[in-house]
Amino acid sequence: MKFLIVCTLLAFAAFGCTEAEECQSVRPCTMQYQPVCGSDGVTYGNQCTFDAHKLDCNPSLTVANPGQC
Repeated sequence: MKFLIVCTLLAFAAFGCTEAEECQSVRPCTMQYQPVCGSDGVTYGNQCTFDAHKLDCNPSLTVANPGQC
């Protein structure tokens, strides 16, 4: 019985979802490179990818400046 409990706990630890997982946006955007620097210090490939990340992952995100960070 103990073995079963240990196996169950290990399975949850190995495959469980954590809050630390990175958010992935799946909105369609072109591959045109016109970089935008986000307030999170990340350079986004273009305004569309920035907007998609903002909508799906971080609503408080703002544009720090056009171009690379």
